[in-house]
Amino acid sequence: MISGICASVTAVLRNPKDEVLVVYRFRNPKGLATPAGHIKWEEDAGVAIRRIIPEITDITVKDIVRKKEQLIDVSPVYCNRGKGIHVCYVYEILSWNGNPKVMKPIKHKFVRFMPKSEVAEYIKHGEIDPCFPKILWEKLGIL
Repeated sequence: MISGICASVTAVLRNPKDEVLVVYRFRNPKGLATPAGHIKWEEDAGVAIRRIIPEITDITVKDIVRKKEQLIDVSPVYCNRGKGIHVCYVYEILSWNGNPKVMKPIKHKFVRFMPKSEVAEYIKHGEIDPCFPKILWEKLGIL
């Protein structure tokens, strides 16, 4: 990877009520976010999302589609690899097995499906991961 750039993945997963799967992070980047994580060196983004989602949520991913690639300018403070720019691959999870639960209680306050109106309240109060600005939530159809 180029110095200063990191690769990550995130996923949009909706239940039949059109609620979105979110996590609330205790650590930087703090706040509400979609499940996300770093791609390992030479790992395919699709493989990474299938690894990361169960690690965070206990949900097994079945069918996915890549929706977009987004350059995200983040403070190196928010990246545990110390990188300032992320290439983020955004996936939509079309089908899955399991129920969301906190897998890493030291990192996450909760993992659950949330209605869009509640997501909007977190944004209004500034309780979102600063790496996922409101405009990205809008582009993904979360708001």
